[in-house]
Amino acid sequence: MESATGTAALRYLDLGHHVMPCHEGEKTPATKSGYKSATTDVDRVTQWWTERPDMNVAIATGLSGLVVIDLDVKNDINGIENWLDFATKHSGVPLDLPTFEVETPSGGAHLYYRLPRNAAEVKGSASKVAPGVDVRAAGGYIVAPPSLVNGKTYNVTDDRPIAELPEWLHKLLLPAPQVFDRTSRRSGKGGAWNERHDEDGRHRSALSGFGQEVQRVYNAPTGTRNNALNLAAHNLFQLVAGGLLNEHMVTAQLTSAALAVGLTLEETQKTIASGRSAGEKNPRR
Repeated sequence: MESATGTAALRYLDLGHHVMPCHEGEKTPATKSGYKSATTDVDRVTQWWTERPDMNVAIATGLSGLVVIDLDVKNDINGIENWLDFATKHSGVPLDLPTFEVETPSGGAHLYYRLPRNAAEVKGSASKVAPGVDVRAAGGYIVAPPSLVNGKTYNVTDDRPIAELPEWLHKLLLPAPQVFDRTSRRSGKGGAWNERHDEDGRHRSALSGFGQEVQRVYNAPTGTRNNALNLAAHNLFQLVAGGLLNEHMVTAQLTSAALAVGLTLEETQKTIASGRSAGEKNPRR
């Protein structure tokens, strides 16, 4: 195939990615169904670029099992610097999470990561991680090299194999687990507790306490957050041990709150484990 982007599309297929065409010189899908048209079918891909050899090539991120961190540098916002600050803060060590990397026409970057096998799906987002830091994942796509936009190409700047999405980052990118309230049973929705406790109101009391303890972590001033997390874990795992709360929901919510206020994943896990160990020795029923 004489088309550079078409040849790249076939190479992406060899890597197991789902590819799709975008209009010449644009980021807009050239198919009516957008990213849903992305395919691994060689014949279909060959036909697309035989008919229109100058089309850009894109990869459907979610369908390909990818999470791509999209770093924008524009309008006085430097997504690259914000990403490095974010990654260092939440991982606990200075790093830039090296992986397959692409320079975008605007001077930004795309960092490609593989979603771990059987891991929960990550949804795309815009600037929720940090200003100028977008996430391309389920339900989205990324324009790939050597596509051309505004007269400039997407260029590979680090061709190492795509790294697996780190556990701490995966947890941060997941939506916060739903907190069930006292209306859940009346509305017919399932809860995370054993319903036999609901009749006497013990679970409703436990759930109220659950929300308060998670909020304790969010509200803790700098310098006291680790202690607040330990106390919250202690109190909540007393209720878990008593059969009134679900351990996975408690762990997920406490982890989400701790990471959100700036604790590292390592210290978060250690602190929750410490509070859990103490709390489980004194069940509350």
